[in-house]
Amino acid sequence: MAESKPHEALLLVEQAEKQALDSEPDPLWAGLIAWARGRAFCHLGKHLEATAALELSVSLLSRTSDRQAAARASVSWAREHIDAGRFDDAINLLEVAARSLTGADVARASAQSALALQRAGRTNDAIDDWDRAVDAFESAGLTVEEAKARQNRGLVHAYRGNLLAAEDDLAKAAEIYAGSGEAIRGAEVLHNLGFVAARRGDLPRALALFDQAQNRAGQLGALRPEMLVDRVEVTLDAGLVREGRGLAEAAVGILERAGFDADVPEACLLVARAWEQDGDPVRGVAWARRAEKLFEAQGRPRWRLLAQFAILRADTATEPQAAGVADRLVEIGAQLRLAGWRIQATEAYLRATDLLVGAGRQSEAKVILDRETPNLHQAAPLNRLQGRLTQARLRWATGDAVGADRALVAALRALSAYQATLGSIELRTRGAGRADEVMELGVAMAAARNRASQALWWMESVRAAQQIAVDDPRDDSETMTALTSLREVTLHLGRQSVNPLEMTRLSRRQAALEELIRRRRRHAPGPGRPGRTSARLDELGEDLGDRVLVEYAVVRRRLVAVVLEDGKARLVDVAAVSEVRAAMAALRLALAVTVSTDRDAGRLTALLEARLVAERVIVEPLGLERGHDLVLVPAGPVASLPWSALPELGTVNLVVAESAAAWARAHRESRALSPAATVLVVAGPDLRHGEDEIEAVKAGWNQRVTVLDGVGATADAVTAAMGQVDVVHVAAHGTHRGDNPLLSAVSLHDGPLTGYELAQANKRTALVILSCCETGMVDTAASSGIGLSRVLTSTGIATAIASVSPVADVSSASIMGQLHRRLAHGAPPARALNEARRAVGGLLGCPSSAGFVCFGHG
Repeated sequence: MAESKPHEALLLVEQAEKQALDSEPDPLWAGLIAWARGRAFCHLGKHLEATAALELSVSLLSRTSDRQAAARASVSWAREHIDAGRFDDAINLLEVAARSLTGADVARASAQSALALQRAGRTNDAIDDWDRAVDAFESAGLTVEEAKARQNRGLVHAYRGNLLAAEDDLAKAAEIYAGSGEAIRGAEVLHNLGFVAARRGDLPRALALFDQAQNRAGQLGALRPEMLVDRVEVTLDAGLVREGRGLAEAAVGILERAGFDADVPEACLLVARAWEQDGDPVRGVAWARRAEKLFEAQGRPRWRLLAQFAILRADTATEPQAAGVADRLVEIGAQLRLAGWRIQATEAYLRATDLLVGAGRQSEAKVILDRETPNLHQAAPLNRLQGRLTQARLRWATGDAVGADRALVAALRALSAYQATLGSIELRTRGAGRADEVMELGVAMAAARNRASQALWWMESVRAAQQIAVDDPRDDSETMTALTSLREVTLHLGRQSVNPLEMTRLSRRQAALEELIRRRRRHAPGPGRPGRTSARLDELGEDLGDRVLVEYAVVRRRLVAVVLEDGKARLVDVAAVSEVRAAMAALRLALAVTVSTDRDAGRLTALLEARLVAERVIVEPLGLERGHDLVLVPAGPVASLPWSALPELGTVNLVVAESAAAWARAHRESRALSPAATVLVVAGPDLRHGEDEIEAVKAGWNQRVTVLDGVGATADAVTAAMGQVDVVHVAAHGTHRGDNPLLSAVSLHDGPLTGYELAQANKRTALVILSCCETGMVDTAASSGIGLSRVLTSTGIATAIASVSPVADVSSASIMGQLHRRLAHGAPPARALNEARRAVGGLLGCPSSAGFVCFGHG
């Protein structure tokens, strides 16, 4: 009971002690009581009390004739030595205990010794001991004990990088547990298989297995906190930082309430890591110090090292050039290696190497990196990628340009291999890992050699690695059911007659459905490795013709751009990212205020001033010749820019693409709209001027338009129609979800049509127009953003037109009528949009028109 119900075990211990007081003192009785108390304290995370009780137990039992009881207590005491980092003491204690043990107890001691060797980083010796334990348990017919040993040996294999052996051990353990009715342990093995998948870099499979294990454990009424802790770690590895932080903070509360004191400081460390990754190292330090105090109070110096490393990481983030930081990282790396934290030690050394390179101490950095390179094969995929990046920086700093190029290409291959496993759009964009670092270093190295074409190659190659695959939820009935339920719940929430209690219930149901949908879609397998990473410069120049390509990137907190014009590339340092963000924010605010209010001279003046500032910062440095059509590949702060609001671009035919290669492919495969094109108009509810917009579109095509409105305007009807017509026009209210862009939606009769469902779009449709607020907005957590427009153009739709700002209902009819009139006469979408905007008076005549952008091919 000490292991399964430690609180109840302690109550029984107290009763046993009271009974012992009523009789003659017996060392055997007292020793067994101390043993039970120590094991209960151990499982409650009270390691100082556990150590004291188990030491007393061994002392008392050693005075009796029951040597086997003393030896078994010694095995338990050895576990405390292991957790405190006293591995040699633990191994010595177990060797002595094994002399007095027989049968299965010998195997149990061998298993404990294997654990000590495993934690000490002596994995080869640990495997030998686990082998002996597995053989002994198997020979004795102790199948459950054999499964436990296989489970632990499998995890050691995983840490060593022998993933096939790990999966084999875990599969056999799962088979044994299933045959013996050990359902809870079976759920644990399922979770361990998820851990192995994460080590392989297969995040979709890892998350799917975690979900299965969590569901099974929940059905069995079993609380397994390590499942939640491991899930947080993988979530952070996937780049889902804010979600991981929320899960980690929730885990701390759950563990505290459930009495799992031993796991609380580990969860605190994950919260610290999440805050550090989210750009707030100060809060990260606070959580890491809390973990450090808890580890110290629990008598766990080995784990306390991890907290000290977390504190140092946060210090590095706030003051990377502070004197002595690199040396402190080297020092703690050595301590981590000695304590058996091999992966963390490698991370510390890699961070130290980067800092030493930045400080000009290349020779010291090389010594460390040469020593750590053989350990990278045991690291997680993103840590291996970090190792390649560190190699590239060091070689570049030492003047080895060829070696730096090779290392960075290896980093790019590692990035591509990692991204190839990810099928979920969300994971591919948010979980880009070190993609931004690869691009930044590649562009910086190209800039230093004044090679603009090479900079463009790096931009394109990284974006190719991040290309999103078709993420169609129709193959998952559970997701489709959840999406239908989400529409129903959202529809009810929008009704004014809902009472507060029902509102609360529906809001909780909505949140649960959204989380279920997100989790299910993350299980989607990846598309495999991409083909050629980027178009050749000469081929790209031929595809562009008279057009000019402008491709942006962020390098060392500055926005840079490659301009490809007449087959020649030049690299431009545009502006500081902070200056760009300020100009963008002012322009977006001024445009939103102007669109949403009545005409006002003061507001118009503010808008005109804001657009002049934005143009000066973002466009003027490019030195573009007037009159050329543009293909823009934005990044970071300019991903959702209302480009036509800028004076120089207000009369230019421009298209925004996810990459130059993606635009070129679409250009070669696209077909022009014919006057006989089939057109579908979808009208959402509660549009005050919706009828006017429908009539304007119909007039543009001489009434040859199919209309879905009222009860006919449903999500299923729209997605089905996308495979049957050439043009789909959606006139509806739209919402952009910054927390999860794939839940951005347009409102239809039966509820929201989300990005998840728009991923079902069929290639048959050439153009989709979203006449809705902010449906062109993208999330810019990584170098490539995600939003409804990109979902469409990445899943077979050649071109999408959507707005990156609010749209006034009253103005939609005029610009959309002009747009469709030109489309019906054969104008390409980008030119049709530009001409339509000018026809309604441009920014001053129709402010809403400035927000519409042509995405994809154009």
